[in-house]
Amino acid sequence: MTTSLWQRITGYKKGYIFAAVVLFLSLYAFAGCATSSEQPVNKSPSAATTKVVTTGTAIAQAQATEVPMAAATANSSTESPSPSKIAIITASVLNVRRGPGTNYAVVAKVKKGDKLTMLARDNTGSWVKVNLASHKEAWISSHFISTTVVLSTLNIAQTIATPDTRSPFEKCVDSRSGVRYVITGESVTGVSLTWQNDRGGTDQGNYKIPFCNPYSGFESGDFLYISAQIIQPTSGAGSIKCYIYDDNWVIAEANASGFAAIATCSGSAK
Repeated sequence: MTTSLWQRITGYKKGYIFAAVVLFLSLYAFAGCATSSEQPVNKSPSAATTKVVTTGTAIAQAQATEVPMAAATANSSTESPSPSKIAIITASVLNVRRGPGTNYAVVAKVKKGDKLTMLARDNTGSWVKVNLASHKEAWISSHFISTTVVLSTLNIAQTIATPDTRSPFEKCVDSRSGVRYVITGESVTGVSLTWQNDRGGTDQGNYKIPFCNPYSGFESGDFLYISAQIIQPTSGAGSIKCYIYDDNWVIAEANASGFAAIATCSGSAK
């Protein structure tokens, strides 16, 4: 084979090889491009993951938003106090009694604008039991109070003190508080009574007996004079007794019998 022919053949082979190499490189580049263009598809799980994370964050944010609301609701129900059972006195002066009725003794007095806490009521709601530190049993009339509480919602008092059936005379004598002068009698219905103190005070009047009257302003060492004369009945052998009490002590006493008889007693405060 001549040299020129061999060179011609060799040149063809080199061309074929070069063409093959170019074709291979082209196919490889194409494959690389195809792979590159599909990467977003392959990364879709990452996108999904991102989406889940975002959703989870939204849930967490929603929960974070709801927690304070729930806490606020709990605090609201816990911290809101129940309506106060306050009664405001509307009368100028109102008696506080030992029980629900005017037949109970007066234990204290309250004035207009005073506020008392209601504890219970009676069956009718006409009287309410109130909290008064100085007295276990303290009742006021519901007709002389202002309150936002519906009285029927108050509990009915389970125990109520026995009514005080003593007469005013007995209450005065048994009060065991302060100075008071007392006239009692047998078969006598009325006396003319005069009292006088060492500071110039004096008074006179006719009274039915038994009779008891508190004397205010009596201080230690003061002198009190009492004179009681029988005026009714105008005949008979009726008798009277005169007493002066200082707290639980009798500081003076005297007696007299018959119409127009006079019992005189006098004494000084302790």
